[in-house]
Amino acid sequence: MGAIIGALYAAGMTAADLTSLVLGTSLRDLIDISMKAGLLKGQRLAEFMADYLPADFSDLQIPLAVTTTDIETGEQVVLTDGDLITAIRASSSLPGAFEPVPYRGRVLADGGIINNLPVDAAAYLGANRTIASDVTPVRHVNYVPPSEEGNFWERLLATVRLERRNPMLQMMLRSTDIMQAILTDLHHSLHPAGVHIRMPLPGIRLESFWDAEQIIEMGAVQAREALTAAGMYPQEPAGR
Repeated sequence: MGAIIGALYAAGMTAADLTSLVLGTSLRDLIDISMKAGLLKGQRLAEFMADYLPADFSDLQIPLAVTTTDIETGEQVVLTDGDLITAIRASSSLPGAFEPVPYRGRVLADGGIINNLPVDAAAYLGANRTIASDVTPVRHVNYVPPSEEGNFWERLLATVRLERRNPMLQMMLRSTDIMQAILTDLHHSLHPAGVHIRMPLPGIRLESFWDAEQIIEMGAVQAREALTAAGMYPQEPAGR
């Protein structure tokens, strides 16, 4: 998601433009089912991005670094030139959800596998002030065993409506959530941002696509608080 938002912003979109785009986009616009290396192919997402973005990094208004992970070597790969849409598609390829992307002799996937807060990539571009938006804090959850979730049909309907995760998936995602949060803190200690905005997102999950307005407002509140504390948020004139 960072690559998508970053590219749209670097192409000239304002925060208002991004909000309108998100609220006007359906999850169905981005989904193409696959049963290979991921649940989704990612081609429809690439076609959607191509409607709003130039084809090459060089055509952006602001320099952009897109982080990916080479899933064969485990290396972080930072892309700053070449095919923009392919770079975004690779960086957005969450393991298990999207198929990885072959590019430049590598097989690339989500940069967040090894670095979900790539402040070092901004420094690589020469940035001397950085603001990091961190959506990875470990969220407290209550594990509920299947025996306490009602009968089989109630559990099945809740799963179909995305109101419930089966216990195996719940444990896998929770384990990944914990490991990613620890890894993010480690990277931030090595490459600290000028302002670190941590986003507490209770109840927000990967599939919370339809909660966009609520998520945007939560992000705005946290950003104002962090930037005000850092003395970077414009203050209202006295008497207003």
